[in-house]
Amino acid sequence: MHLNEADLAEVDRLFDEYFSMGKAPGLIYGVTVGKKIIHARALGVSVIGKNAPNLKTSFRVASLTKSFTGAAILLLRDRGQISLETPIASYLPELRDLQNQFPDSKKITVRMLLSMNAGFPTDNEWADPLEAISEEEFGEILKRGIHFNSPPGTRYEYSNLGYALLARIIYRITSRNFVQFATEELLIPLELDNSTFDYRLASNLAIGYVKREEWEAEIFTGPGAFSSIGGLITNLEDLAIWSGYLSEAFDPNLPDCGPLSKATRREMQEIQQIIPEIREPNSELPYTGVSGYGIGLRVEEDYNFGKIAGHSGGYPGYGSHMRWHTASQIGVLALANGRYASPADACVPALKYLLSK
Repeated sequence: MHLNEADLAEVDRLFDEYFSMGKAPGLIYGVTVGKKIIHARALGVSVIGKNAPNLKTSFRVASLTKSFTGAAILLLRDRGQISLETPIASYLPELRDLQNQFPDSKKITVRMLLSMNAGFPTDNEWADPLEAISEEEFGEILKRGIHFNSPPGTRYEYSNLGYALLARIIYRITSRNFVQFATEELLIPLELDNSTFDYRLASNLAIGYVKREEWEAEIFTGPGAFSSIGGLITNLEDLAIWSGYLSEAFDPNLPDCGPLSKATRREMQEIQQIIPEIREPNSELPYTGVSGYGIGLRVEEDYNFGKIAGHSGGYPGYGSHMRWHTASQIGVLALANGRYASPADACVPALKYLLSK
């Protein structure tokens, strides 16, 4: 698929429209093919009163981190150190007596945590400020019990707690916390040299802001026991390498290269749990496909374009989005430095436009 200047100009128009809504002081976005950024543009500033963002400006990418958490679990699975079908209490004995209002339900498995159907409620406002807590503090939270919204294994509901528990499992199996394991087993092997979980180690860091009467800088947190839900700090160049590494798994002409096999990377991009589409009563809009949660990734099976994978991220001070078309490997990535800035609002129509050409 050839993308010309007019196609990229339309992408720019969509991001101009998004940025004009004032959701962040700064934004960097790019169009990718595989790992290569073929078009990128910055708007606004990474630090108010100072510099504009660029390809090497670091942003906290929030829940895009969950793709690394899912990859870390699958890496252990492929090494024979964990089973996705095993109840999590086998790895976390403190949960053996976990009670819920559905006593006849299935035991929560590792796969349920990965696919967001463990029965936990959506918990963004509760979980986001907890990144820096210790394993001991996390243990105290677990002692107080876990609330359930549905029987485990029955339906999708987005849960940060589930991905924090996955990190706790990694720690119990490997004696390395998630930050250490993900850095040594994923970031370093893939040469994501500008990616870190510690803002003190990040270079060219964009300050995260919240809009009150004026833009105010947010307080940085982490790393800690909840870093697996949203703690990664990276730039557009490294994010393109990661998204391209995942999308390349569908290209039979490319060699298989670690740390994850192509089959495992494709598994991440297969729907594990359907996400019901919420529609207005009497809506006449046509269904465009089926969407669901894979392993650390949101996956859409679009009736017109085929499989699209990616994830959104929202955090105090930041908003992010990545998405790509697995057949063509065309992707759109965006990083912004405003609280829950939701650049998906531009990424989604931009990718659909490019795929329609």
